[in-house]
Amino acid sequence: MHSVYVKAPFQFDFREEPVPEPGAGEVRVRVAFCGVCGSDLTIARTLATEWMPVGHEVSGVVDAVGPGVRHVAAGDRVALDCGNSCGVCAACRAGQPRRCTGLLGFYGARSGFAEYLVAAAQNVHPVGDLDLKTASLLEPFGVAMNLYRSLEIDFLDDVLLIGPGPIGLLALAACQARGARSLTAVGRRPSVRLDLAAGLGARTAVTDDPAGAFPARFDKVIVTAAPETLPAALAACRMNGVIAFCGLGAAGVASVALDWDTVHDKNVQIRPMGDTPGMLPQAIELLRRGTLDPAALITHTFPREEIPAAFALNETARDRVGKVVIAVGGG
Repeated sequence: MHSVYVKAPFQFDFREEPVPEPGAGEVRVRVAFCGVCGSDLTIARTLATEWMPVGHEVSGVVDAVGPGVRHVAAGDRVALDCGNSCGVCAACRAGQPRRCTGLLGFYGARSGFAEYLVAAAQNVHPVGDLDLKTASLLEPFGVAMNLYRSLEIDFLDDVLLIGPGPIGLLALAACQARGARSLTAVGRRPSVRLDLAAGLGARTAVTDDPAGAFPARFDKVIVTAAPETLPAALAACRMNGVIAFCGLGAAGVASVALDWDTVHDKNVQIRPMGDTPGMLPQAIELLRRGTLDPAALITHTFPREEIPAAFALNETARDRVGKVVIAVGGG
């Protein structure tokens, strides 16, 4: 089978490798689709100083199962977590899976753009008749569900999204489903992503300064942008507001100064989120209910041999891109 490796800056290597065999508690998936994530771009841009496998937003069909796997069988349509708690370490047994010391995952170890992928059974989720291209959204939707859950949305909440990328848009869709009173999304320039936010019922604005445009108007703020947007998020928060943050800074500029007197005076909580354990079943249900139109969010689909072009589009034409998905095997 072919597997895909990347090395900064944006070099790709398609390698021939043996088809992996699933061991005990493992599942082999014939990959159908794999999304291109912002973290994949960061890896390809600067982080991969040596060749490393890339791709983790995977959907496909179960090809084989190892001993002890009972919840899926060959032929089942599935989506994958790229990592999940082990269930047996001291933290997991204490009911604290987010502190797991034995995480089971393939991120950075195996390529989601390969024809076949072996993953721990905990990471494999049946999706029934859900379209497999749509199912490739489930890994980022799991991250978005963590953001949404951390906000503790109420019916009277006014919600602001800063940085309407795919994860932010998915989190906004979850807030809409929960019944938030109003949704607003801001970006630095007109874009397809702001149009997608408007499709969710959000008011949209183009501004470099959400703090100036929306001073202290929001109960909950989603930040799926670089850390330097956090001061604006803080200024946009009302008393007792919550900021859910999921973003990576550029090398050397990830340290941001905040007015901690304002944090204290407003009693604002800042809650960083990223991982997805336990969130995919809820994300599957929301997609089945049609909470978000995946056909709108997935704006580009490339064949696997055009992965370099897919990454280049994400990097250079972000205003025209919603979600980019690679058709590895189709389905």
